[in-house]
Amino acid sequence: MIRLPLTLIFLAVNAFAAVAESNVPSTHSIIQVIFIVPNGEPFFKPTTVYQNAEQSMRVGNNTLPAMNVRPISISIDGDFVGHALEGYYIIEPSFSLPYGKRKFSFSCQGFKPVSKEIFSLGSGSKQFLIVEMVKEESGKTESSNPEPDQTP
Repeated sequence: MIRLPLTLIFLAVNAFAAVAESNVPSTHSIIQVIFIVPNGEPFFKPTTVYQNAEQSMRVGNNTLPAMNVRPISISIDGDFVGHALEGYYIIEPSFSLPYGKRKFSFSCQGFKPVSKEIFSLGSGSKQFLIVEMVKEESGKTESSNPEPDQTP
């Protein structure tokens, strides 16, 4: 007798979750962006003024050290759409996009710009776009044609 009410509650919760997921039009797909960012030293180096008192910023309901939060600019098909964050608190954005090929561009200070293309299926499905952010090497200049050693 207890099983029937529990089963009905379980079915109702699952149906509600399915309805919440189905807010995507049938001609769109959800594109979930996932960032891969190298671990390492803090993004910003503290200056002599702030060595004793670290700056902080508010992200959502959290207060985080500013030196460890990286804003990543996102553009879709050449239009700026917002930022994602990487650091202690990761924000992985998702976009509801109609059927067709889309070009994403990502930029973040200290990292090489990244461009990725994805084909939105437009089937109400969820797709994942994995973006690897690579640090820029500072102070090094690369030559595509290094000169050979001229010593005899």
